[in-house]
Amino acid sequence: SYAFVQRGHVYFGDGLTGLGGAILYLSLWAGGSYYRLFSSTVEFGAMAVVTASLLGMALGRNSERVAALGMIGGFTTPWLVSTGQDAQVALFSYVAVLNAALLPIARMRDWRTLELPAFALTQLYFWTWYDRFYAADRLWSTAAFATLFFVQFAGLQVARSLRTAKVREDELAVVL
Repeated sequence: SYAFVQRGHVYFGDGLTGLGGAILYLSLWAGGSYYRLFSSTVEFGAMAVVTASLLGMALGRNSERVAALGMIGGFTTPWLVSTGQDAQVALFSYVAVLNAALLPIARMRDWRTLELPAFALTQLYFWTWYDRFYAADRLWSTAAFATLFFVQFAGLQVARSLRTAKVREDELAVVL
């Protein structure tokens, strides 16, 4: 796909990259969850590598579309490898690491299309887990992860507002 991008066929090259990423995610899911050829840990790790690769390609090509595909794949990964068991620390740690990669990229390249979906998907995972698995003995770990997510998203908005000396409505909504 890089050759197509070099020739000026950016959309086609990004489409091929997205298709390749989707095929890798599907193949890893089928190999791990459907056919049981390898463990869910291997499946999860390999999907995380695919996500990191897509984000790396997005940076190399300066392609917001490829970054968005990497973000979608990254947030889909826990759902694909889920066993239905409570894995708060693993799930929230992964989401925090994913956000720690996505949000600086969004700020550095000013790719605003990454922020709100990442925020919404982080909230979706948090509140879905909370509804299904939260218990009083999980108060401190849950509060720690909620604080971490707040700092990640609010920090991005504060950094941007310090740089631009403006606060947009969507940035204020995320912080609130």
